[in-house]
Amino acid sequence: MDPRISLITLGVKDLQRSLLFYRDGLDWPTTWDVDKGVIFFQTRGTCLALYPYDALAKDVSDEFLVPRGKFPGITLAHNVRTREEVDAALKLAEAAGARIEKPPNNTFWGGYSGYSRTPTATCGKWRGGRSNSARMGAWSSHKRMIERQDAKVGRGG
Repeated sequence: MDPRISLITLGVKDLQRSLLFYRDGLDWPTTWDVDKGVIFFQTRGTCLALYPYDALAKDVSDEFLVPRGKFPGITLAHNVRTREEVDAALKLAEAAGARIEKPPNNTFWGGYSGYSRTPTATCGKWRGGRSNSARMGAWSSHKRMIERQDAKVGRGG
């Protein structure tokens, strides 16, 4: 099997509010609307779909039609290059209606990250690269990965 994830679908409580958060708040482009019953955002590498929680649970199996807990056991990460970009991303998410669950701080692995929760309760992690020169190996690998992704979509470094 080819090791890739093509689509991540989030079961959301409020499709309209989720659309407003991602499209209008974070400025993620989409050509889909609530009337279609699902929203797709083509991100770099993976498509993100928003689908009503109950409809997604039923699509899997009627056995999954259970009340949703506060933490669904999954987070989505958005990696950026610098600590300043982590701060800016969290500020943008907060301005768009997200709740900051964990302000950005240094991590045990030498990075810098924080968590926010969308208005419809999906957790997101905003991570930046390592700045400690003793730990530059992982940051450099991460930076090269971003540069390769940028090159694929013609954005440059």
